[in-house]
Amino acid sequence: MKKSMKYSFFALLLVVSFFVSSIAFASEESSEGENSPTEEVSSAGILPTNPFHFMKEFRWGFKRFFSNSPFRKFGLEEQIQINAVLEISKMISMKIDNPSAIEKSVLAFKESLNNMKEISSSLTEKNMSELSDSVSRLKNSWMRLRRLISSGKIEVDGVSDMYSEMSEILSNFSY
Repeated sequence: MKKSMKYSFFALLLVVSFFVSSIAFASEESSEGENSPTEEVSSAGILPTNPFHFMKEFRWGFKRFFSNSPFRKFGLEEQIQINAVLEISKMISMKIDNPSAIEKSVLAFKESLNNMKEISSSLTEKNMSELSDSVSRLKNSWMRLRRLISSGKIEVDGVSDMYSEMSEILSNFSY
């Protein structure tokens, strides 16, 4: 009896902490307006160097699973990509020398880029016109990542493949 109570308490605690963290992240994501680059870097959230980063990844997976429309999926992938670039920028600005953590953010970016490529090919022309703000935010994020790569602050395998996929996604939005 006591053992099942402990497991029940642990499960309840895990569920409550998940929802509290989701609410905190949702309020962070819902803040609108243009931020300066330093404010953006500070809003990267939990970094891959944090042992609780898996909660962030779990939340992204949860949202991916329950997103139905291509429009919402595209917006989610946009958030994931921008967040990955912000994580990389923050780790570099904090001078964190952990290549595996940076690689984790780069891999999240690449996975999201592949997902976005698939999603953008299935969008209708109406959805594409509604996503013009998202595309401009993505361009800014991709330019930041390009600057970090070209400055030599991070090394990424398959950079030319990433750039061609970015170009392909953008070409889907040029009418």
